[in-house]
Amino acid sequence: MDSQRVGRARLIVDPSTLEPIVKPTPRVFRPEWWIRSLNCAAGIVLAAFGIPIASGFGAGMSPLLLISGIAVFILGTWVAARSVRLRIELDDEKLKVAGFLWSRTIPRGQIVGIDATDLEFPLVSWRTTSERLRLTPLTPVMLEPGPFVPKTLVERRRAFLRGVLAWSGADDWS
Repeated sequence: MDSQRVGRARLIVDPSTLEPIVKPTPRVFRPEWWIRSLNCAAGIVLAAFGIPIASGFGAGMSPLLLISGIAVFILGTWVAARSVRLRIELDDEKLKVAGFLWSRTIPRGQIVGIDATDLEFPLVSWRTTSERLRLTPLTPVMLEPGPFVPKTLVERRRAFLRGVLAWSGADDWS
């Protein structure tokens, strides 16, 4: 199959019929590179801080100190590794959110609503196949708008959330 990019879609030509087949390219939101880098650095510092805590364990010390140091090291390593992978992907059938703690794939038809009232904690509300209501935070879009935050960061996130809302066809809970 021959393919070429046309706008946001990939044009694929079926060799048997020479008819073009248009497949949409998934939309992806990733936080800016410097935000991901700062989050990764914070995770590395946290992991490095866990090493002296755990190594401070010695004779007469509480085992809680060792456990705490190991836990801080693991948490820092996890944050450093996951921060570079923060993203939200949209395609025809699903929404995939890769956050700090876990990744979640939500089928498009199960999305009930999107709460984008503020960028501090945007949520997707959806129902499982057993009709249980679930809330998933859109961690990669989170931002606390303040006086020193550039308007381009805020507008980029708001535009993406509007796109997610239009894509899902769900209710706007904002």
